[in-house]
Amino acid sequence: MVNTAVGILLRALSYKCSLLNGGLITYCIALFGHFDASRQQLRCDC
Repeated sequence: MVNTAVGILLRALSYKCSLLNGGLITYCIALFGHFDASRQQLRCDC
């Protein structure tokens, strides 16, 4: 269930980023990296 929600969110972010230019695409990549790192931290805390 969570994976599906994350997948939908990532698809929406990817779509929005594809409509915009380089700087914002870089921002989206950084944002995705931040969320991924946060998810790994949560896993470690458990």
